[in-house]
Amino acid sequence: MHKSLVLLGAFLFSAVAVQAGPLPGGSWCNKPKNEPFWGASTTSCCNGWMDSNRRCHDIPNCQAFYTCCIDKWHSANKPTDSC
Repeated sequence: MHKSLVLLGAFLFSAVAVQAGPLPGGSWCNKPKNEPFWGASTTSCCNGWMDSNRRCHDIPNCQAFYTCCIDKWHSANKPTDSC
């Protein structure tokens, strides 16, 4: 009985740990030509919040975000890309 409670506790802890990880999705500057790593360019243009997955989330103005990526970093994004 004790062993099954320990296993149940470990399972519940791992389920919570998975939920606390990075959120799926998010937006980023795609293939920026002026910066070798897309994380830094995305951070500079993000008008939402950055997750540990280096993607921008809760962007209030997608067009402004992607326009920044295009104008500042010469990325392969389009202003009409979805967030």
